Amino acid sequence: MKYLPSDIRKRHRIGLKGKEGPEQHKKLRDYRRRDDSYKIYTIVRNPWDRYVSVYFYNQKVLKSFKENFPNFQTWVQEEGKGALPPHTHPQLDFITATDERGKPIKVNIFKLEEGIDKFNDSFFNDVGMQKISNLKKVNATNHKHYTEYYNDETREIVAEKYAKDIEYFGYTFGE
Repeated sequence: MKYLPSDIRKRHRIGLKGKEGPEQHKKLRDYRRRDDSYKIYTIVRNPWDRYVSVYFYNQKVLKSFKENFPNFQTWVQEEGKGALPPHTHPQLDFITATDERGKPIKVNIFKLEEGIDKFNDSFFNDVGMQKISNLKKVNATNHKHYTEYYNDETREIVAEKYAKDIEYFGYTFGE
């Protein structure tokens, strides 16, 4: 994930990098103040790519995960049988909400695959700040292209879990 330096986030009340714990994966509908006085931005990611990234991140930071799921296929098949952990809920669940009048809240959506510059141009222009050209990438994982980790079964498991995201954001496997 790329993020803004903390002084800029605090100054402009920007929550691009969540707190540790339950607040980190809070959904838009769970915030008390939901109205048009805030501009809301989000970056979404191809669900199949996101799932590979979550797998490798967990491999990197959780010893028990590495022991229980030595390969991606096993993890997808086991995860596919149960509920998703909060950080792997469909992205659409995080960004859909209505205001107090029941009107859908506008969210400016950018696809990670389109590059961070499209987001930067819009965001920094809207908040009246000079664009930051070299945002740091944090929590990166090192792996091959996501398509190399799937077989027909695991591709379908992820497609079913993220059907709403795939349809709404227009994702296809291998794009």
